[in-house]
Amino acid sequence: MSDQQGGFGLSGDQPTGPNTGPTMANPQDSYYNRYSQASGEGVSAPQQPKPGRGRGKIVAGLAAALAVVIAAAAIFAVSRGGSDDDAAARRSASVDTAPVTATTWTNPTQAAGARALQPGWQSQTASTYANGQFDVPAEGWKLASSDTYSGYANPETNTTITAVAPARYGEGFCAAKKDQEAAWVALMNIGKRDPTDAGPDIAQRFADTLAAKKDGTKAPQGKLSPAKQVKVNQGTLPALEYTITTDIGDPNACGKGKKYEIRTVTFSTGGESAQLVTFRLLGVSKELPAADLDKIIATFRPAS
Repeated sequence: MSDQQGGFGLSGDQPTGPNTGPTMANPQDSYYNRYSQASGEGVSAPQQPKPGRGRGKIVAGLAAALAVVIAAAAIFAVSRGGSDDDAAARRSASVDTAPVTATTWTNPTQAAGARALQPGWQSQTASTYANGQFDVPAEGWKLASSDTYSGYANPETNTTITAVAPARYGEGFCAAKKDQEAAWVALMNIGKRDPTDAGPDIAQRFADTLAAKKDGTKAPQGKLSPAKQVKVNQGTLPALEYTITTDIGDPNACGKGKKYEIRTVTFSTGGESAQLVTFRLLGVSKELPAADLDKIIATFRPAS
């Protein structure tokens, strides 16, 4: 895996790749928009202004791997805008701000700033780069800056897919590669795409890229699950979850013989969509329990 800054996966000031293409209009009224209107909660996802060219400076170079070193499916992270000191300050502010509990809210769909829903957790957003907000425990998790892009690249086909504002779990679990993490969670920029379209599409694209081999073939994959309806934002907002598992095309020592589980969780409200994408390395000493991941998914909500 490689961390990359620069032109790879970028065009001008905007990230490119399958996750940042034109948005797709829903051919009929979305169930999710109907739910939002009927609930009276008044959720309105913020518009996502494009960062100006003055902020589009790439600030980091190739760095350490995110998940597994694979020649055909390399992982990278891209930071845009601000200095390393700025990013550190943002991370510190996210962790140090005192969390609020659900009981202090007058409307559970509107958070009081980018703060976690419960003590001992930290909250992550993607600023203007993608809609949505989620929380992870402070212990065992590290937050990247809100403008860090992480994903996988297939050098054989020159295709990439990325997510933004990752939170990483279990870094250092593998002695062969100290910066290897056991799981990560991030946000996708899907614009106005319907969850029934973006959910399975993004899950399959990540799986295909992870499974890519140097010889152009693909490692075995599980079957993409049917849509599962879940509730996010403290149980107030319906979302669709899709899951797929895949072998790693060209694994390193940390991923050899292991599989990745990939989930996408997607909702639409207020005319915008938001998507959380999760990655779990299965069969490792620091495997993220599925029940813990479910708790993280339940915190997914419109960005405050």
